[in-house]
Amino acid sequence: MLRHRKTGSPRRSSRRSDQTPQQRERSRLEGKVEGGCDTPEDVYSGIDRALHFPWRSGVTKVVIVMGDAPGHDPEPHSGLTLAKIQAEAYAVEPAQVDAVLVGSDPDAHSFDQALADATRGQTFDATSDPSTAGPAFVTAISNRLTQKYPCLYGYIGIWWTAS
Repeated sequence: MLRHRKTGSPRRSSRRSDQTPQQRERSRLEGKVEGGCDTPEDVYSGIDRALHFPWRSGVTKVVIVMGDAPGHDPEPHSGLTLAKIQAEAYAVEPAQVDAVLVGSDPDAHSFDQALADATRGQTFDATSDPSTAGPAFVTAISNRLTQKYPCLYGYIGIWWTAS
């Protein structure tokens, strides 16, 4: 497929692939991303990334996590542990970690509960039916929005500011 576009003179042409955006992204990531072939996930790295967002001073800070598997403790590549995440969260004025419990893995639930407890966060139960995970996530956000203070919510690279 050839795409033509005129930007002044002369005409410019560019070759375009027949790949979908998803196929192009998969090709770009090929060889760069690999799985660990184990159930535990790198939950702490995601939280660590969220805790290093540019938080505003004087607001409630909450990181919301959702997953159906426990995290590594410690994480093999980062060395992050629950104690390190707890210290980082406390250093961010402090931040809290809320967890949406999904799936039936009791180790995942224990892991998420420990995260919430260590950071004075909350848990939201979506274990009975996978279709309740979305509403539980919305409830987690809504609970924070009903507080007196505006919040910044972070979830593994996705952030949203409420004012």
